[in-house]
Amino acid sequence: MEKRRIRKGLETPLLIYGLRKPLFYRFLMVIVIGVVALLYAVVSMMHGSGTSWSSLLITVAIVAVMLIVVYTYLVSQSRGKKFDFPKRESIISNRDFYRYIRQ
Repeated sequence: MEKRRIRKGLETPLLIYGLRKPLFYRFLMVIVIGVVALLYAVVSMMHGSGTSWSSLLITVAIVAVMLIVVYTYLVSQSRGKKFDFPKRESIISNRDFYRYIRQ
């Protein structure tokens, strides 16, 4: 009878672009806030209410830095804890495994 090793493992959580699902939705909210800030800067520049190209470029730079900082923070939060499992291995035969499943 052939023997095989069976190891229990934890399933990895769903990651979207390196972020867990709830943190990905938070990042999408930050992106929406950044887009709204950029649209506000563009609209205020088009209406000529005291803004210029330099203020638009500053807004773009601030939003870009904000997105990078928030993304790196959320990626670091998405990494799960490392678990230290005991280093035991059990070798069972197919017959033992079949009996275990049938119970």
